[in-house]
Amino acid sequence: MLRAMPASTDTDPAVFDQHLASWREWQASPWGRLRYAVVGHVLDTHLASMGTGLRVLDLGGGDGTESLRLAALGHDVTLVDPSEGMLGVARAQADAAGLADRVVTVHAGVDDLARLGLGSFDVVLFHFVIHYLADPAAAVAAAAGHVGPGGFLSLMAPNPDADVLVRVRDLDLAGARDLLASGTRESVTFAHSMTHVGVEQARAMLGATALQEVGHYGQRGLMNMVASNEPKHDPEFYAELERLEIELCGTTPYRDIGSSWQLVARRP
Repeated sequence: MLRAMPASTDTDPAVFDQHLASWREWQASPWGRLRYAVVGHVLDTHLASMGTGLRVLDLGGGDGTESLRLAALGHDVTLVDPSEGMLGVARAQADAAGLADRVVTVHAGVDDLARLGLGSFDVVLFHFVIHYLADPAAAVAAAAGHVGPGGFLSLMAPNPDADVLVRVRDLDLAGARDLLASGTRESVTFAHSMTHVGVEQARAMLGATALQEVGHYGQRGLMNMVASNEPKHDPEFYAELERLEIELCGTTPYRDIGSSWQLVARRP
């Protein structure tokens, strides 16, 4: 299993502003759509018994794709992100969807949480952020501190072990070995290095909080096994693949080879 090597500093928010167009293009791709489909299914599963009108905190939620989906379901969302460019897109989309009254945007980073005084939430999303931070454990603890009684935290990051399998699939054995020896990988979309944070390391971080794990999921493991991208753009093939990914996202071994891992932890 790959080991994490802490980055020296947090990623400059300007990186995300500069690559906003690439990010939007990635979201529209089959692999981007699949990520949101599986994550949406997981969240809906855990939200099913909690009713509507929940308070949601979306930490590092970027352009608000997940925030707007939850707002459309009747929840009140506070979206916190250090990228003003991303937040601008989120506000524009909220206005266009008639959800501006349900989505509050806050231009800040995780390190700013203590001074913001946001209080507790029923749901905290912390997706694809910790691998860009100098101290992921401190960030997880800060996020967990905003989960109210009976609420849950959804934590996600790229799965470093899956990257090795993808290199082997692509017959790049030297690249696979390089990943095994390294503590970082490169984000193609944002053209920036990311720290490896595996699911077991994330579990240890959550174990230091008062939250209890209630779910472990993975996504895009099956899609990664298809070497050619061409069939992924075929609507019929994609639809069937999405159904299969959703069906198996919480089942081992399929969850363990996904491009990303997702842990859901609840406060008793």
